[in-house]
Amino acid sequence: TAAAQSLHEDLKVAYWILVSEARAGVVRSIEADALIRSLYATLHGRAQPTLALFDVPRAEVYAVAHAVNVAMTTMAVAEQLGFSEKEARALGLAGLLKDIGQADVPIDLLGRTQPLDAAELERIRQHPVVGARMLISTHGPLELAAVVAYEHHLGPDGQGYPPLAHPRPAHFASRLVRLVDAFCALHVRRPHRD
Repeated sequence: TAAAQSLHEDLKVAYWILVSEARAGVVRSIEADALIRSLYATLHGRAQPTLALFDVPRAEVYAVAHAVNVAMTTMAVAEQLGFSEKEARALGLAGLLKDIGQADVPIDLLGRTQPLDAAELERIRQHPVVGARMLISTHGPLELAAVVAYEHHLGPDGQGYPPLAHPRPAHFASRLVRLVDAFCALHVRRPHRD
């Protein structure tokens, strides 16, 4: 019960960071780091690490719940791969902030159930660039998060978006977060599909 209450509070903080403040163009790096520390503590609050994915199909909350899911799962996977606590938290922070650029995208586009036209799709595909710029211009240790925000839609061959002038493999952290992102998306209902 305490873990559930803590996660509920963490979800509210994540909404404030990823929606309320991000829509105003503000990145709350200190608060995001504190949120990751709280999620890490929740993950390890019992003898056996616990991981429960939020299943929130409402479009206005889905992106935030998904970001928390990705952050926690990324930290759990990173630890299983042998990363230290500090490295796992850095990867979790990158997972949390990977879609911060979506704050620039109208909510009706993110939750749309009908196909998007070319202009709408291009607007959504700009979120990695917008997010990376937001994170780079922030005071705080968000370089890895900026790289992941920029690269998390690139494939193993460097193809995807945003298009690279010289395709190259994405950073390891970007590849890890991309895999965790897909895993989390496949395990919960989404606003635009089951």
